[in-house]
Amino acid sequence: MIRSAWNNVQAWLNRVPIEDPVERRNAPFLQLVLMFFGIFMPLNLYYYLFIVGPPPVLSFATALDATTDLAVIASAWIGVRWIRQGRLRHAIMLFVSVLLGSLTLVYLQLGLNGLVIDPTFPVLSLVLGGLILGRGALWKIFGWLLVMLAAAWLVDIYRAIGTPTERTYQPNYTVHIMMLYLVITAVLDRTIWALRNSLEESARHGQSLANANQLLRQEIAERERAQEQLIHAQKMEAVGRIASGVAHDFDNVLNVVLGFASRRERIADQGTSALVDALEGVDLAARRALSISRKLLNFSRQDLSRPEIFDAVGALRELQPMLRQLFDGETRVRLDT
Repeated sequence: MIRSAWNNVQAWLNRVPIEDPVERRNAPFLQLVLMFFGIFMPLNLYYYLFIVGPPPVLSFATALDATTDLAVIASAWIGVRWIRQGRLRHAIMLFVSVLLGSLTLVYLQLGLNGLVIDPTFPVLSLVLGGLILGRGALWKIFGWLLVMLAAAWLVDIYRAIGTPTERTYQPNYTVHIMMLYLVITAVLDRTIWALRNSLEESARHGQSLANANQLLRQEIAERERAQEQLIHAQKMEAVGRIASGVAHDFDNVLNVVLGFASRRERIADQGTSALVDALEGVDLAARRALSISRKLLNFSRQDLSRPEIFDAVGALRELQPMLRQLFDGETRVRLDT
């Protein structure tokens, strides 16, 4: 039952109108990621507001934190809807922009002194931006993170100037965080570059195979046309060679008809039944002549061969009147079929 339900969920996640094969493969996982933030962050917000309890005095920092959480939650669910509509890149762009905007507001409000640096959102922004939006977006996000850290550090310096007792944040820790983000960005950049090159090489290889396949199909079609023309030419050549044989067959048919005609007086003396048999022989001979003519015409046409099933016994019996006319009256013709 659980497996069936999970299969249904997978099928639903895969039903997205996205043409790009890479984005279509990434769409199910990205929907799950956005759904996670759309569900986890409201639960987290509910826990701190109603389980732990709201702070006795609602401060600006608390209101800002709740506002940024709501913005991230809204962007996550909007992103899921956009992915369902086939707008995957727009969904990730919106979610990453809201993450960076929320981080910027928090950094500027708290500074580095009052901030417990959590790398989850910055690293997530780098990963999503790099993998989905490309290397250019990856380095832009990294630059924005550096600007955020520098701005938060400047806020601490400004506060220290206004309040001598305020200590400034240690610059070495800021440099350490910047180097960490730089290493993550560089690793992602190299990985994305290798992945993109592999995909482009695979696409080029697939296109070359498709072109070769198309050329092969054209060559096969040309060979088939040449073969059909050759077969037709051979047929026409064979028609000339078998003309004498066809004439011989017609002579045999005509001899049958003439044989019955030459025996008309004797057949008439033998009665109506003999006359009917003679006319049947003439009819069969005429049909055979017509069959020969049609076969010759069909053979000379440039048509596809169509095998036919015929009765060999019946064909031999049709030859019996012709064979009988080739011999004198004292010779008996018998067919053993």
